[in-house]
Amino acid sequence: ADGTLGTLHLAFSRDDESFKGKVYVQHKVDEDGARILSLLDQGGCIFVCGSTSMAREVQKALIAALMFLRNMSGNRAEAFLEDLAKAGRYHKDVWST
Repeated sequence: ADGTLGTLHLAFSRDDESFKGKVYVQHKVDEDGARILSLLDQGGCIFVCGSTSMAREVQKALIAALMFLRNMSGNRAEAFLEDLAKAGRYHKDVWST
């Protein structure tokens, strides 16, 4: 209610594969795309921090969610994310290895 973080979704790509297998951030975006888009509708922001390859995959998952759940074209979904970035609501702190 006061705008603080209320839910945390974890993805462990380096975790012991015998437990649950590798889980990547983009998998979490795929699983919870509707909730992510709902939070964006309410003024939410996206922060992506990690490798450039992970950030690319997360962006692909966001675009796929917009295409599927909002019936946007790929170009319109990309423009939507660019608009979020221009508005200061889509932040990436990424690096290559």
